[in-house]
Amino acid sequence: MQNEHKRNHLTIVTDQFGPRLNYIVHYIIQTLCGFDYQIVYDIHHIPAGPCIYYCLQPPDSDKIHILSVGLLSEKGIHPQVIDIGRWNDLPTLFPLGGTMIPFDIFSASFYLMSRYEEYLEPSKDKFGRYPHQQSIAFKNDFLHLPLINLWAKAMQTQLIDAFPQLICTKRVGRCIPTYDIDIAWKFKHRGLKRTIGGFMKSIVKGGFKEAFQRIKVLLGVEKDPFEVYQWLDALHLKYQLKPEYFFLLASKIKDKDKNVHPSKKGYQHLIAAQSLLNNTGIHPSWQSGDSLHILQEEVATMVKLTGKPVYKSRFHFLRFTLPVDYVKLIAVGINEDYSMGYGTINGFRASVSTPFSWYNLVDELTTTLTVYPFCWMDATCCYQLKHSVEEAFAELFQFKSIVQQCDGDLIILSHNNFFSEEAGIEGWRGKYREGIRN
Repeated sequence: MQNEHKRNHLTIVTDQFGPRLNYIVHYIIQTLCGFDYQIVYDIHHIPAGPCIYYCLQPPDSDKIHILSVGLLSEKGIHPQVIDIGRWNDLPTLFPLGGTMIPFDIFSASFYLMSRYEEYLEPSKDKFGRYPHQQSIAFKNDFLHLPLINLWAKAMQTQLIDAFPQLICTKRVGRCIPTYDIDIAWKFKHRGLKRTIGGFMKSIVKGGFKEAFQRIKVLLGVEKDPFEVYQWLDALHLKYQLKPEYFFLLASKIKDKDKNVHPSKKGYQHLIAAQSLLNNTGIHPSWQSGDSLHILQEEVATMVKLTGKPVYKSRFHFLRFTLPVDYVKLIAVGINEDYSMGYGTINGFRASVSTPFSWYNLVDELTTTLTVYPFCWMDATCCYQLKHSVEEAFAELFQFKSIVQQCDGDLIILSHNNFFSEEAGIEGWRGKYREGIRN
């Protein structure tokens, strides 16, 4: 039985050592490829069953081997010389030769997924974020690809061909719709001062239709255009989806934090109701980005409103810097973050479409924080890329197709106001329904 067990497992024979190696081998071989495995740190060992030699120079050229560039044995953060190659019609990093897989798939995946380059590049955009233009994925035109998933899928196929006895656990991809509630209602629950100010602003700008609409909503004659929660609930139920909602709970309404105040009963009822029906989390405010104390207060507010521990988050405006802001999340008890994406372009920031544990390069350890990378955001389509509704969803459908090819997850970011069917986004609901259904 023990020998049969070994024959059904993959052995990685290596001369590389360290937590980086253990982290990425587990993710690629078990999480994505679906193989049970063991690591043997002796390149002169000859396993009984399927094996890959992962080392600087394999002792036997007849064995399947992946040449190592040495990144996984390093400590600290250093500039890397990265060449771009091709394999299986896909771009690669660290092309070195080898058999079956002619590049260091483990170092390449680790470099991209750990966001190594973000620790090296100090420049920020106007919101204090890592600019997508600096990324190796953008510069080499593969930001639109979940490259690590595609590499792993091709690797899985080749290993099964080479070792038919390998047992593979097939991964089932998911669609995970996520929502940032930056502005819960357009007109309701905004307080007398903000309501009068908004009304006067509409009049001054000649927005008489909006001013009249505000009156009708406040009188209860018409539904608030941003109040789309029941429609979304019915949609998720129909397609058996488990959405994630992130609520902005800034205690001071200023600058980029313009939501309904968390003291408003209507907002409190909305959060409580959604927490009973769906997964909910905190949407750390812009102000909290400069203060751990404010972040702690917002988490405490969310706990009070839901009666549940808060362990999910996504930063407002996707404003975060590695590693400091992920360390803050862990400090306040967050173990799932959904911020890994760009606010200026759609695509796969970490070149992967499936959740992964965050590896802290400063402390050289795998943390308790799981990162859920999204690839598409409605606001990016409309405000940054200036897409029409048709163009926005053509991109989403393209992502959906390629993610399904590699058994990945389609994680998308939306805002409730985009389902209001207001001028400029007519037809959004119908396209969205098509995009998230199986």
